[in-house]
This record gives sequence, C-alpha cells and structure tokens, in this order.
Amino acid sequence: MEWFYLALLAPFILVPVVLLFGYAGCGKFGVKHELTLTHTIDGTTVTLTWTAGPVGTMRYQISRGEEGEDIEQISTAPSTQTQYADTGRPELAKYFYTVIALNGENDEAAKSNQLEVDIPLLAPSNLKAVAIEANKVRLTWTNDANSRANRNVVHRFRAGTTTDFVDTDIARAEAHEDVTPSAATDFSYQIASRLVEAGTSGTSIFVPPTPVNVETTTPPPPVENPVLVFPATPAPPPTRESSNVGDCLIQRFPSEQLRAGGNRLRVTFRAAPNGLGFKRVTVSQPARSGDDFDSHTDLKTIETNFDLSATGPTVRTVDYVLDPAQDLLIAFDVKDNAGMVPVVDGVAGCTVYQQDNTAQADSMERSGFRTFNNTLVIVEKIEVV
Repeated sequence: MEWFYLALLAPFILVPVVLLFGYAGCGKFGVKHELTLTHTIDGTTVTLTWTAGPVGTMRYQISRGEEGEDIEQISTAPSTQTQYADTGRPELAKYFYTVIALNGENDEAAKSNQLEVDIPLLAPSNLKAVAIEANKVRLTWTNDANSRANRNVVHRFRAGTTTDFVDTDIARAEAHEDVTPSAATDFSYQIASRLVEAGTSGTSIFVPPTPVNVETTTPPPPVENPVLVFPATPAPPPTRESSNVGDCLIQRFPSEQLRAGGNRLRVTFRAAPNGLGFKRVTVSQPARSGDDFDSHTDLKTIETNFDLSATGPTVRTVDYVLDPAQDLLIAFDVKDNAGMVPVVDGVAGCTVYQQDNTAQADSMERSGFRTFNNTLVIVEKIEVV
C-alpha cells in the first residue's frame, strides 16, 4: 500500500526538484551561451571585441595562435571588459583568436567563435595629387617607415567609373608623375604599398578611402618672370574700332621692334568694347618665300574658340620659340558673331593683313589679303617667359 501512495506523490516531488536545479545538460549556468568575437585592424594592432558572457562570468581568457601552431592564452580581462588590443603584429601574418568566459571556479562558462585575422601591409598616407601640365599629374605620399613593403601601386581611375582604371606598379617611392592621363578629363588616384620577395607577396589597402580628384585641364600657373618683347613703350589706346565679323586678320610685327627672344610666349590681347571672339589664333614667323602674310613651318596654335573680355585684357601663353631676328605673325580667325576689333593707327612698322569671310589662321599659304600699314589690332603687348 505504501508503494501505491508513493507512486501517486512522485510527480509532485520530482517537478519542484527539476525546476530548482535545472535540466541536465544545460551546464552550470542553466543555459548554453556563446560569445560573438569580432575585430578591427589599425596598422599592426588587432582590436578584439566580444559580447558579454553569462551571469557569473568573472574574467575572460584571450588566446591566439599563428597559422600552423596551437592556440595559446596570451592574456586575461576582467568581466567588465569586452575588448582587447593585440599590438605589434607583423605584416602579412595570419592569426587565430578565441575568447573564453570563466566563472569563479575557473571553469569555462562560454566560448567564442574562432576568429581568423590576416595582418595587411602598412598602408601609405597623405596622398596628394596636382595637375602640373595638361597631361601630367604629380603624386606625393608618405610610406610607413615600419613597413616591409618594397614597392607601391598607383591606382588611377576615370571619375564616375569603377571599371576604367590603370594600376601602375613602381619601386618603393614617395612621389610619381603620371604622364598618361588624357587632357580635359577628371581622374581619381589611390595609393597602396606592396611587398614582393621570395615566398611572400601582398598588397596593402588602397588609400585614401576617398580618392583625390584631379582636373587635368586646369594646372596651376607656372612661376614666370616675363620679359617685354613688344612694344618698347606702352601701346597707345585704340584710335578706332573695326567690324571684322567672320574675317581673317594677320598682324605682322617687324623684328626691329622685337626686343627679346625665348621659348615661351605670352600675348596680352586688348579688351573689346562689346567683347570679341575668335575661332582660332596662331603664331609663326613669316614664310621664307611667298606673300608677306604667309606663315613659316613653325606655325603654332595659341588658342581655339575663345573670347576676349570686354572688361579687361586677356592673356594667353604658348610654348613657342621666338627668334627676335625674325618678324612675327599672329593670325586671327574672327567668329561670325564677334564684336568690334580695337585698332591703333600710326604704329610704325606694324602691318595688318585682312580678308573678308575666311578662316586661314592655321594655313601656311594664304591669298587674297588686303594690306594696312602702320596699324596694330587686338594685341596690347608680347612677352617671353
């Protein structure tokens, strides 16, 4: 009979016991708990971050192992700390990390995932890019003095794209001139360090995270010390205006009035009351034979499709070898909707050639021009730099 009553009471006895002590297999803390381990890298420092352990955690055990080696404890942290910085890790090494939560009896309460970390090469910094000519960009940067890298990689891509790019591998340096970009195009640049040696190779991240934008059509002006070539005294103001819409005008300067020579020519054009535009402006010596307004083979374009300001002089500079022993021609193809041409009369030795409704500034052999002696148009002064 006693067994009968005991069987009836057993459920009421066992249930409170199980509720009090927990289900078997749930561990000392009653629930299964895992730590989530993540990391960040700054140079050669790996910063580990993990989620907090279960109630009763007293400290954390941080372990690390290199590739092919056992993972061993490297440090501990109190229960209030969930981050650890592992410093001085060599470039291109591979490490594995774990973190274990320990209770007051030094037993494992929870364990993290095993984290695999690759240490990159130390990246360069302070990248700067400057367009120094229409097709040349100068790059400078700073390599990390502690890096093993023996090369750099210059990454250039066309602005607004990710597929139109060029990578240039160079020996370790802190400056590079890119002479391949197309003029009138925006480019972006990034720089990385690279290690190439027997049995080992690797490339750092490309920096900066935001590329440097370079406009290759607006290089900074060079430092110039101009020497006045023409005129010997300040040119007098215009005496009149002439309508030369769509015409070709050629200004000839006698060698007797050219005071200096040089490899770079700077021409200051007069302002026009209502503005003045040109399809093309060229410079040359006169031809050795033919008409006085024909150009020699050194014919070079100064500018195309540009307008003179009505409020002040306009300056254009061109690489051109000026020989002061030879006369000089500057030819203008006036736009069809241009304003009035400023004219100075009585300038001894200067000659203007004009033809209606034609564009011959870029031609060496010309015909059909009328001659106006002792006349100066458009040009205010000429210098060499």
